[in-house]
Amino acid sequence: MTPIARDQTFEAMTEAVVVLDAANRIVDLNPAAEGILSEPGASLVGAPATEVLPELAETLDAIDEAAGASARDTRTELTIRDGGDRRCLNVRVSPIGAPVGEPTGYTVLLHDITARKVAEERAEERRQKIEHLHRVACDLTAAHTREEVFQRAVDGGRDVLTADVCRLSIETEGALVPTANSGDDAVDRHDPQPVDRGIAGETFQSGVSVVVDDLADARSAAPGSDPGLDRPERALPAVDTEPSHRALLSAPIGDIGIVQALATDPGAFGDDDREVLELLTTHIETAAQRADAESELRTERDRLEEFASVVSHDLRNPLNVAQGHAELLEGDHVEPIDRSLSRMETIITDILTLARDGDAVGDVRAVDLGTCTEEAWTTVDTGRAVLRRPDALGTVDADSGRLRQLLENLFRNAVEHSTDGRTEPTVTIGVGRIDDGTGFYVEDDGPGIPPDQRDAVFDRGYTTRSDGTGLGLPIVERIADAHGWTVAAAESSTGGARFEIRTGG
Repeated sequence: MTPIARDQTFEAMTEAVVVLDAANRIVDLNPAAEGILSEPGASLVGAPATEVLPELAETLDAIDEAAGASARDTRTELTIRDGGDRRCLNVRVSPIGAPVGEPTGYTVLLHDITARKVAEERAEERRQKIEHLHRVACDLTAAHTREEVFQRAVDGGRDVLTADVCRLSIETEGALVPTANSGDDAVDRHDPQPVDRGIAGETFQSGVSVVVDDLADARSAAPGSDPGLDRPERALPAVDTEPSHRALLSAPIGDIGIVQALATDPGAFGDDDREVLELLTTHIETAAQRADAESELRTERDRLEEFASVVSHDLRNPLNVAQGHAELLEGDHVEPIDRSLSRMETIITDILTLARDGDAVGDVRAVDLGTCTEEAWTTVDTGRAVLRRPDALGTVDADSGRLRQLLENLFRNAVEHSTDGRTEPTVTIGVGRIDDGTGFYVEDDGPGIPPDQRDAVFDRGYTTRSDGTGLGLPIVERIADAHGWTVAAAESSTGGARFEIRTGG
């Protein structure tokens, strides 16, 4: 190449080019290559390429072994370091010379791909953090109490963020009280902090997460007040004193409190860490709310169980004694006594059903509706009532015991409301599939339910009979709700009552 052409092409190329002779010595390079190798070209010409770029030695050795007619372009990626800086290069080595014979040298094209590599590594690191966060979120769902949620959150947050410490404080009476701390550091070693002081208070009140690259700078910039975690009233160390933790990431947890991560290395947390911690706080808030709801349900369940125990033992035992003595009595008053005692027994049974089993569903499987209907019919005192149903009713995904209980209550309701209490009922009760295939129905040819009362019949205690408990249909509704079904009162084709249970299929 003529000197003018060389200046206009070789030296003006934005791609870094290094030219080697047959002995792998540098014979020429352009300004772009000087920038990558961080030395002027004049000092590099004549130097072995493996001394200037040791990372290229393995590639050149492989090319030398394949020298001759088989010599061809070789591509590789290298990582070079200059002090603490890292540079990633895409390298292409091409032989120079005649098509046949030993090459007279090589051109080495160097393409800086550091930015791309950093982006790829950051994306991979972020992906791993999100996957780790997902595992932590799943772990939070298994916690049963707020305290357990908070402890799992700080332990998981420390690992996800690769922090030294992760601490969670909740707002209590105008102060942020440390509640959970990762590792072995006892949380009671840390004092509450007013919600209007420090970075912790700023985070909670603003609802915006905060990243501090170096707490030493923050402390020296605001003497007399602690921008850190939880000791605002203590004197700050001198500016030249190294704090144990330098980097801080602080994020609010709704109106619950804050969670903070600390690291000894300045600048340890970036935007990706902020995003991950903010995602974690949403899981913490949801898990804490769920744990609170479950705690309330457990308390309510315990109260119901205690109530059921009292009803079952303290009422049923004396009732059984009264029923036993009533059987020994004679006279006109015996029947009313026996009827009243039987009604009390029914009330106790229904109350226990609501208290213990109302929202519980056991093993759900495909249950033959026809078989379940026959079993329910045989357990109810139906008198002269008649059951009408098709030969095949298909199956329903249900807890068979609860389904049978639902049918028993509907049968009993039809029989009891088709008589005035003195005459034997002759009601006909039908069971079938709803025409659109979304469930089944139970209907009768009795007096029916007025339209303005069809919603009220499911209210606990609602009854039109003097001896009714008002609990049978609420039990039906609770069983349906427990399965995810709906139940509604309607009118049968004969003007009687019809109850449609929609199961979704």
